Amino acid sequence: NKAGDFKDTSYLQRKNLQKDNFLLFVSVIEKRKNLNVLFDAFMKAYPKIKMPLVVVGSRGYGYKDILKHYDDLPDTVRKNIILTG
Repeated sequence: NKAGDFKDTSYLQRKNLQKDNFLLFVSVIEKRKNLNVLFDAFMKAYPKIKMPLVVVGSRGYGYKDILKHYDDLPDTVRKNIILTG
C-alpha cells in the first residue's frame, strides 16, 4: 500500500477508517524510529483520542523486534493499530 492510497475512500472503507480521523505514521519500520515507544504512547492515549493508528512503511532493521512488541500489546490496542507494510 502507498500513502496515496488513503485518498481512495474504498481503501479507507476496507480498513474501517474514517477520512481525516486517524493517526498516520509513514517511515521505514526499523528500531531507530522508536515504534515501540509510539505503540506504548498510543496505548495510553487511545482511550481519550479514539482514533486508530495507521503505520505505513517497508520493513527495516529490527522489524521482528517491533512486530513482537506489537504482538505483545493487548488485543484492545492491537485492533486499533493498522500495519500496512
